[in-house]
Amino acid sequence: MLDKTSPTDRQDFDALCDTIYHLHEIEDSLIESSHSVRTVYATRRLTERGFIWSSLSSAEPGSIILDGIFGVEFSGLRYSLFLYESLLLCCLDLEDAPRKADGIAFPVHHPVQPWNIGPGLRGSTPLDFAFVIPLSKFQTSQCGPDRKC
Repeated sequence: MLDKTSPTDRQDFDALCDTIYHLHEIEDSLIESSHSVRTVYATRRLTERGFIWSSLSSAEPGSIILDGIFGVEFSGLRYSLFLYESLLLCCLDLEDAPRKADGIAFPVHHPVQPWNIGPGLRGSTPLDFAFVIPLSKFQTSQCGPDRKC
């Protein structure tokens, strides 16, 4: 729109710029609100499924970024994974534990929108705490023309 508007028509151009600026602010606020609502929903769902939040350290995990399911084919175990801003939470799906994990398919499209609920949060089976990995323990690795992966 700004490309088609002439800056010589100053009043209309300024009004259009101001409108676009405010629309971007509204969009940012909606996205932030969606992240907050999703995090509250995730906390409630995990509590309903038997996860005890006091088992975590006193550090706040932050907003939930991604949730999913991970099956270990050779053992048949199925884990629900929850990636927060500061940690990765891994829980064992208790009712699905004896079932084979192969063939489980949950299509997830990336990037995940803040209002989408993934397969980890959609589940209803009781969860058992497996482990927590602080994201500060992760290392970054990059592949490029100079480095082999």
